[in-house]
Parts: sequence; C-alpha cells; structure tokens
Amino acid sequence: MPSLPDTGQPVSGENLTLYPPADGIGPYTAVPDRLELAVRPDGTPDLRLELVRSFGVEQLRYGVLDLRVYAAADLDSAARVLAATGRAGPVESAAWQQGAVRFAVPGLAVSAPQTLIGDGLGGVRCTQVIDADAAVAVDALLSSDAGALAVVAEVELLAAPPRMPATVTFVPADLLAALGPGRHGWAELPGDAGLFTVDGDIADAELFALALAARIRAAYGEFATDPDSPGRSSLTLRPPTDDDRTPLTWDLRRTVIAPHPVVLRLDLAAAFVGHDVDALRRFVDVPPLRTGFRQVVVTGNLPPDRTGAVLGVRLRKAATADRPVPVDEFVRLAPPEDRATAVIQLSPAEAPDLDISTVAHLQHDDAGTVEGRAWTSDDRSVLVGPADFAVRFLAFGATPAVLDQADVDGTVTWRAADGPREWTFRLDGAHPGRTLVLPRDAEVLATTVVASRGGRTVTVALPVPMPDRLARHHFPHFGANAVVVRCRFAAGAARLFAEFRPEGAAEIEATRLGFTPERPEATYRWFSDSIFATGYRYRLIAPSGEPGPWSGVQPPDRALDLTAEGQPMTIEVSGVRFFRDRDDPARAYFDLGPPDAVRTAGGRVQVWIREAPGRLMLQLTACLQPTTARIEELRPAVAARLGLADPALLKLAPRPGRVGPARLLMDADVLASGRPASTPPFTAMLPATVEGTAADRVRAAVRGERGNLAVGYAVAFEDPVRVTVVCAGDVAAALPHLGPDAAAGVQKLLADGVLTLTCSADPEPAPPEVCEHLTGRAVATAAQMLGALLAADGRGETRLHVELSETAHITTTVDLRADVADWMTA
Repeated sequence: MPSLPDTGQPVSGENLTLYPPADGIGPYTAVPDRLELAVRPDGTPDLRLELVRSFGVEQLRYGVLDLRVYAAADLDSAARVLAATGRAGPVESAAWQQGAVRFAVPGLAVSAPQTLIGDGLGGVRCTQVIDADAAVAVDALLSSDAGALAVVAEVELLAAPPRMPATVTFVPADLLAALGPGRHGWAELPGDAGLFTVDGDIADAELFALALAARIRAAYGEFATDPDSPGRSSLTLRPPTDDDRTPLTWDLRRTVIAPHPVVLRLDLAAAFVGHDVDALRRFVDVPPLRTGFRQVVVTGNLPPDRTGAVLGVRLRKAATADRPVPVDEFVRLAPPEDRATAVIQLSPAEAPDLDISTVAHLQHDDAGTVEGRAWTSDDRSVLVGPADFAVRFLAFGATPAVLDQADVDGTVTWRAADGPREWTFRLDGAHPGRTLVLPRDAEVLATTVVASRGGRTVTVALPVPMPDRLARHHFPHFGANAVVVRCRFAAGAARLFAEFRPEGAAEIEATRLGFTPERPEATYRWFSDSIFATGYRYRLIAPSGEPGPWSGVQPPDRALDLTAEGQPMTIEVSGVRFFRDRDDPARAYFDLGPPDAVRTAGGRVQVWIREAPGRLMLQLTACLQPTTARIEELRPAVAARLGLADPALLKLAPRPGRVGPARLLMDADVLASGRPASTPPFTAMLPATVEGTAADRVRAAVRGERGNLAVGYAVAFEDPVRVTVVCAGDVAAALPHLGPDAAAGVQKLLADGVLTLTCSADPEPAPPEVCEHLTGRAVATAAQMLGALLAADGRGETRLHVELSETAHITTTVDLRADVADWMTA
C-alpha cells in the first residue's frame, strides 16, 4: 500500500494543514486552506473577463471568465510548521484525486462545475462562458466588491481515514435506503446512528463521523458537486442491491484508502489590492447576425515554460453540401498565455458542433505528431490540460524560498527510443518552473540539481519519480538537525561545558551543554534556514567561565567527540594542599595540617600557666592549620591555579571528614581532651593540672624543649573514589559458536579474550567490594545484550560495550600532632 496521509492526526499552521504518513513511513502531505490567484509575468493578477458584444449595436451577448489559481501548499511553510512541532521528515504537496472549480455570483448565478485540470505545478485554470446577465454582474463585482465573487475548488484527496479502537456493524442496504439516492453532503454522513452497532471506544465523535463518512464514500459513493451550494463537499450514493443485505462489519483500526474532502476558496479582494481592475476587462465585438462564422476560444491550462513540443488543438468538421470545404484548423497554444481564438466558417444554418482533439508536435523524437483525446462539442470555449495530450509533461519548478537563496541548474536523464538523452535547464526568479514534453512512454532515469550563489554550491540527486517542485527540505540538512556530542574525560577531569550555535547565527543564539563522567553524552539540536549554511560551530568553556575560540564549521551529519583535559586533582600553594571538586570547577577543599596554637594579634601563643604549691595549672588554645586568615591570604593564588579570573568566585572549604576531639598529650598519657569547634580552624581549649615530674616537663616544653608536650587531633577524612568497569568487544566472529545461554556465552567470550573486562578507579586503588559489585552488573548487562543479539540471529550491532560507574567514599583516619615546644620557638 502506498504511503497515505493520516487525516486523523492533522497539524495546522501558516495557512495549511499537514497530515503525517499513516503507517509512519513516507512524506508528510501538505494541504493548503485556500486558493491563491496566480500572477502573470507582468505582475498583474491572472484573471481576465472577456465581454463579447454585437458589433455596431454594442449589445452584450455573453462573457468569458478566465482565471488561473494555485491549489498547492507552500512547502517551505510546511517545513517550518513541521519543525515547530519537533518532528522531521520530507513534505510533499497534496495530489488531488479529482475535483471541480466553479464560481458564483451571489443571488444570480452559479457556474457549472469545471473538472479540475492541473498544469503539473499546482496551477488550475478555470475558463467559463457565462450569459450576458452573469457577465454584467461579474464585471460590476470586479470593479466594486471583488470579494463577493466566490471562486471555490471542491477536491478530494486519497488518504487514510481516522482510525480508532472500535468496530461498526451495519446492513449496507438499510444504510443506502435510509440515505436515499441523489446528492449528499459529507456533513450529512454517516446518517442515522441507529443503523450502526458500535463496539469499542469512541472518544472523539467528530473523528468517528469522518471515519465512517470516508469509508461510505469509498465503498458506495462518487464525487459530486451541489449545483446550488458551492463549497459544500458532496457525493452521490449508488442504489442498494441484493448483495447489500448481508450485515457488514468494519474494523476502524485498520488502515484503508478513501477520499478525503477539501474545500478551497479564493479571496479575490485581497488578490486585487494595488491593481487596476479595468486592465482585467476586454471587449470583443462580433457580427450581430448569424453569418456562419463561429468564434472558438481555446485555452490551455499548461505549464508555462516548456520545451520539447508544439502543442495545440485541432478543430475539424466534415464538408457538407452547403459547405464543400471541410474544416480542419490547428490552433496553437503558445506560452505564457496559452490562449488563442479561432474563427471557423460554417454555413449559417449549420449546427455549431466541432470535432476537437489535442495535438503535440514532438521536437526530439521520431514519433513526430501525436494526437490525444478527441471529443465533439458546440461550446464557444475549449479548455485543455496536460491529461488531454498523449504525451508526458515532465514539469519541475522551485519554490520562491529556494530561488530567494539560489539559482538552480538541473539535468534530467531520460531514455528515448535511440538511447539515453539529457535535458538541462535553469530555474531563477524569472523562470521558477520548466517543463519538458516527452513521449508518453519515456522513462526518466535520473535528476540532479545544483543550487549556487555567492560561490557556494549544493548538489542534490532527486529521487525517481522526481518531485514536481524543489523545496528547501529537498536539500540535505535544511531544517531541523541534531548531532550527538560525546565527551571523553581524562584522568582528573570532572566537568566540561561547551557552547554551540548554528552556522551563520549570532553568538547570542548559542546553546550551552554540560558534560560529566556520569553523563558524557548530549544532543545539540538546531534549525538551519539556509540550504547552504547547515552546519554549526562550537567552543569550549574554561573552568574560569571564559569561553574559548569558536571552531570551524562542523558537518551536521557526523557525531562530535570532545575531550575534557585532565587537571591535577591536588595542587599545593605555599605549603597548603588543595583538592579540586569533581563536580564544581569553582570549588576546592583545603587539607588540614598539624595543630597550631591560637595566637594573639601580636603573634604570641595563647597559653596560660599558673604555679601553685606542688602543682602547675596549664591552659592551651589550639586549632588546626591553615587558619581562616591564612586561607584568605592564599585565595588569589588558588583561584589563579584553578583558572578562575575572579577570586571571589572561588568557594573554599575544609577537606570533607569528621574532626574528633583535641588532646593534650605527654607521651601516651592524655592530660586533657576537648571537643573542637565545628568550623575551621576547629579551635579547642585544653586545660590541665600537673605536678611533680610532669610539671617539670611542661615547664621544659614552654622553654622550647621538644619531646615533652604535644597536641593531637583525630580526623576521619571521607574521600570520593570513582570506580569504572568496562566490558567491551566485537562478538561477530564468535556468534556462530555460541549456544542459546547468553550468560554462559559471556563467560566464554571473556575466557577467550573476545570480551575484555577492566576495573579502574580515580584515584586508585579501587575498593574491592565496589569493583566486584560493578563487575557483576556489567557482565549481567553484557549477557542481556548478547541474548538480544542471539534472538535476532545476529542481526544488529555486534560490538558490545557496557560501561558502568559508581562513586564510593573511602574513610581514612589520621592523627594530626604537633610538639608544643615548636609553637614556643616559633
């Protein structure tokens, strides 16, 4: 089944409606919501009113209204609407299955429906002979109130009707009898709900009615127009037969092919703004009496810029006794007007009917002249289109949005009777469309277009069959784009930021993406509104926040690999160690050094000693280095080492851990113990009373003799360790030798060296229990991937790659000590 538009999922915007492919494969179909009046090469509206009057008496006899409209959606607008929904895919114009064009003068006349005849480029021509009263009314409306003249196209599009989880059971004979013969509006279907038995969920009554109406039209109806109501989508139903008495069940979940009605109207008032309406009127004088001379206006709704054949209409009538010379006249249709008037001489009493046929004089084939459809008519006006000729019209054009950006040169290769031939053409603002007239059985082999401007070119090989209009979405990577960005983290690297912007876009349009070892991959999405500039640029952001230089233009169809350069996790500044934060480039932790005394503003140790008979009372105030003042002194140097331009951005904190009690020690004896403050520098007061030899040793320590008195802090540091396990390898060659047990297969592949299993840590070493846990998970995941590959008989990606990471915290307990004598000598 060919790709069908799904009418149950419309997307509207920019004067059109988009229907997605019913089964998810194929192009979106763009349906316009109005007609557009075509413009002639001189810039005037393509509408003419010809008023035919009797020569001398100026009596109006009839009129001829001729206009060309476009019934095709703008594909570039359609691409924008599609991109706004976050979707992507090719877009094509709706191909009308059948339809009619007509106009109406309010309160006076409705023209006969004219079968839809397209020119192959979305253009539709309507030429109608109207009586004198209607001609006068149209003339008046064009001059005063053009918007009141209704021009309507009622068309049908082959589509997939809305689907829903329900079935409908009915008796066709009862349905057809209840609806009755004659014309019916689509809005009247499906008729009496009592005729149907519905089993299922009908969430949307409007879509349900459309689903049934479309199926009724496909099964029992024909396209029709209502003679009294232009714009009322209509159909006729066949009468019931004996075969229709059997109950029938329709499964509305199934995709079926059915016509979908579309009504398009023309806003003439808007089309005439800024134009002289009088220039659209022309008077033609004919003899007032029947003399046998008959004027026939021949109009072609044909592609305007064409080559390969001379086209026209042949008018014939056999000789009679009163007119011994037969009528045989070729009326040539020359672009861009494709309109000519033939004056045929008949006898005054003769019937005015003529034998009419289309003729193509091919200019590049031995077949010469080819006659097409033949019919007999007594109309004063003859309208023909491409379908009436026995040749093939290979029409091709470019949308205005394409020609605003480039000139297009194309080459079509086709097979003629004597071998392949080529047709080259150029599309530009003056010639937006070209058409090659070929023999009907000619086979197009290939079509290539080259868009160029300003030294830039893009070459596109179009699919076969080729589209009738070249839009920007036919160019590779125009519209919505996405590229996968992967970041490799070197040892010590914790985070990377990068900015991206579309090619040609300003810096203000840049998008910033962040990467971490836990999330090393991201997707950059952008929209290219040029057929030439479809790439992007990127730049890396330094830890200081300063952006680096922009890259060159990157291709939109290739993944981007970045590297976060490793930086030392530990730096030393003036004897103090600092540790980088893995997740925050503006944060660092300082290591805690040995204890020190709290000092006065003058630098003296805060120690209190009091002698008493037989004993000595002592109080020391201790802290852990570095002090807060020292940290602030080092802030500018640390910020510079971390790449931060502004030291105020630097966030400093002590190395994570728990600071236990402070102790005043004499050898192994604890003379005093105190709980330190909870914030740096963890100040603690240590009072003690000693006597005898211990008192003598305290006095010696105060005099600067080492080895007598010490201060100690117990600290438990909690350091993060990132453990990574990787299980990887290409199993393509080993698959035929594996059994159905995927878990056993992975073990065999590991034993044979086909798969490798590594465990690493930053910093080393990896905690054994964490490494064992991650290794088990990685092997189990690899077994799942191998199982899926075995179930698919080896179809799919055969390179297995499992990478799992986990951050563990390792506790390290240290005892920080300092000799009190060193404080005194300092």
